[in-house]
Amino acid sequence: MKHLDTHKLMQLVDESKSEGFFHLERLVTDYGTGTNTFDKNGEALFLVLKNSEIVGVCGLNQDPFSDSKKVGRVRRLYVSPSVNSQNETHFLELS
Repeated sequence: MKHLDTHKLMQLVDESKSEGFFHLERLVTDYGTGTNTFDKNGEALFLVLKNSEIVGVCGLNQDPFSDSKKVGRVRRLYVSPSVNSQNETHFLELS
């Protein structure tokens, strides 16, 4: 994803907060301020869509604790409970 419209994430942010998770709020804040836009070499931000609705998000950053550029760090992972037990989450399997 090259550019994230953070307004489209707000329903998922609200849902995650109602479950006691506040890391998506941080994702939106950091993305908006430019602190973390997942745009360095090897980084990415993934969204899961179901019927045009964002139901999952996951970021991949360079690992700041590794000297290797081949080591990544999964950040801000959240999948809506509405799809968490369904087949939509198989995309998260990393090899």
